[in-house]
Amino acid sequence: MKEQEKRSMSNPENMSVPSNIAANADEPDAPQNLIAVADGPIRINTSWDGAAGAELYKVYRSTTVSGPYELVGLTAATSYTDAGLTPNTTYYYRVSATAGTTEGALSNIASATTDADVPMPTNVIATPVSQTQINTTWNPVPNAMAYAVYRSTTPDGTYQYVGTASGPAYSDTGLTPGTTYYYRVAAIVGGAEGTPSAYAAATTYPAVTVPQTPENVQALVLSCTEVLVTWEASAGAEGYYVYRSESAVGPYQLISIIGSLSYIDTGLTPCTTYYYYVQAYAGTQFSPQSVPVSIETPSCGTPVEPCRPCCCPRCGCSPCRCSREQHHNPCSR
Repeated sequence: MKEQEKRSMSNPENMSVPSNIAANADEPDAPQNLIAVADGPIRINTSWDGAAGAELYKVYRSTTVSGPYELVGLTAATSYTDAGLTPNTTYYYRVSATAGTTEGALSNIASATTDADVPMPTNVIATPVSQTQINTTWNPVPNAMAYAVYRSTTPDGTYQYVGTASGPAYSDTGLTPGTTYYYRVAAIVGGAEGTPSAYAAATTYPAVTVPQTPENVQALVLSCTEVLVTWEASAGAEGYYVYRSESAVGPYQLISIIGSLSYIDTGLTPCTTYYYYVQAYAGTQFSPQSVPVSIETPSCGTPVEPCRPCCCPRCGCSPCRCSREQHHNPCSR
């Protein structure tokens, strides 16, 4: 009867505890500050402060706060990982210290709930779409209500939450050009978030300087159906878009994408005024449009002054800037 009274005093909550715990002057102190933290859907990590006089520690577990508690581990360390648990389940822990055959009083109670066993998204793919945006897609997870998306700048680094998607796709914007990003995705089922997926990586497009506007755009008649358009090189340009319209206010039609500084527009209609402008590009960056120029094709019976050898690509040399003026008879109206 006295032994039962001692146990009751060391267990004021009147909880069910192992019957082999005795209290005497030689027993080690009770472990303090026991904590429990879930580590996925089947593991819980426990740790505590060391107890004076302890040689080993016994770890007890229960699925209810009032017990009964069963012995699940014996360790000389001040931590213990309890594995093989049931997902989405709350477990309660108490720890006692032992010295020889003597077991001390139980610690405080600590509890943790294992993560839900939510499947990881598979086939995660990250795709750059611009200098500042990466799109991520993955296979849907059955019954997933949403997905949490995480990002890092190193594959094994700390992944920061960046957003939630209602479906199997997410667009991450506001990124740094020319930078590699790593993404992991976790499904959310029934309010529980699962383990993040394997990572997928993508690199945003590099920063590109916007090319300058093409200058000194000129249009020269080659025949009643042909016009030569020339311009000066734009700093930073990889190539040029050439546009044409039959009206000064447009609409303008793209007629060529070219890497040189001239373009011969063929198949035109005689006695027609055409308007041209040129736009430089570099990667996905475009310059402002050049100042439009206009030219009227002559009638096919009107002689056209031959161009100088340096001005016409047909003459076998690079086009230059012709200073002459075109002289031809105006089209009859």
